[in-house]
Amino acid sequence: MRLIVALVGLALLVSPMTVAAAPAATPASTTDADVTLRVTVVNAQGDPLGNAEVTVSYDGQEQTRETVSNGEALFDVPEGVSIEITPSHPMLVKNNPVTIQNVEGNTDVTVTMYPAATGQISVVDGSGNAVADADVQLRKEGRTVLAATGTTGSDGTYTTPELERGNYTIEVTKPGYYEEQTRVTLSGDTDVPVEVEQGSVTVDFSVVDSHFDPAEPIQANIEIEDAGGTIGTFQTDSGGSRSVSLDVNTRYSVTVDREGYESVTRSFRIGENDRSQTFEIQRTPRLTVEPMNTQVVVGQTVRVDVTDEYGEPAVGAEIQIDGETVGTTDESGQATVTVEQAGEVGLTAVNGSVESSAVVIEAFEPRTDAPTATATATPTAAATSQAPTTTGGAGDGGTPGFGVAVALVALVIAALLARIRD
Repeated sequence: MRLIVALVGLALLVSPMTVAAAPAATPASTTDADVTLRVTVVNAQGDPLGNAEVTVSYDGQEQTRETVSNGEALFDVPEGVSIEITPSHPMLVKNNPVTIQNVEGNTDVTVTMYPAATGQISVVDGSGNAVADADVQLRKEGRTVLAATGTTGSDGTYTTPELERGNYTIEVTKPGYYEEQTRVTLSGDTDVPVEVEQGSVTVDFSVVDSHFDPAEPIQANIEIEDAGGTIGTFQTDSGGSRSVSLDVNTRYSVTVDREGYESVTRSFRIGENDRSQTFEIQRTPRLTVEPMNTQVVVGQTVRVDVTDEYGEPAVGAEIQIDGETVGTTDESGQATVTVEQAGEVGLTAVNGSVESSAVVIEAFEPRTDAPTATATATPTAAATSQAPTTTGGAGDGGTPGFGVAVALVALVIAALLARIRD
């Protein structure tokens, strides 16, 4: 009986520990969901191709499988990725990979491969001379994606890689030559001769000063460069115009400049038709400062006029004396400033990144040694010099200074006599 009780108690003790330990179990890890991509490779007749190698690329990863006898190859790929499918076969080719955007769910894709062919494109000019460095593009009929691109060598030829048999449009271009297109059927090894013709067009250049409204034509220099360097420098006439003959299908860099103006450079490609090009330029930003006076007394004000590169009032320009801002121009381009220090000071105008040349102003301290009047007579003066005589209403030739005293005495005597009579 005691043994049974002991076993029951032990069971009760172990049960809570087992239950408590259960939550500590680690749940099974999960991964992003994959979907199945089934690729079926067939020939031009729709027959499945076994032993074809299929490479699937996505997000920097690749998987390669070989098709079985029914032409299928299966791939597990993450859902939502964009996939590029590239097939390979000993006897057949595919011009371009097949692209699938945002794979959702299990997906089936059929890829068709074709018998191989190559083309040797030979480019010559009107005299039968080989044309090197011509660009060649091939596009299969009914497709928008280019099948092959290349450049002719020194012998004027370009040989394509293996391409699908079929009809192609071949386009040949080179700077200085008219674009040439031809249609050809590639089957096996195919020779394709293409003749191109040199040509030029007229470009009418115009140069105007866009500061004015309407813009005013001006004479300027036009420098034209192509990939080989400068081909010439031309000057517009008084009406701002100049016509130049340039090669077709060529990219040019054109720089327009004139003394006192900001230069402008623009690149553009000339096609196969005459065209016009207008360049707008403006004078190089500049400030000119003109003080009303260049010599002033310290503490006095001086008016300053500031103009821009067109001689027009420069509004909002800072006036500086030896680098310290002391005023700002108004709508008339004027400012009144005070010179606070003696000596030569530099007066400049600054507007943004533009600063004028300094004008030197000379400032003087006010004079402090002016003579002052005194009423004290100098005793020695009377003893050593003859007193000057005066004429006119100052008196009758008496000694200077006594006329006033005599007059005062006379007035006093007259006043006393008047009182006595009364």
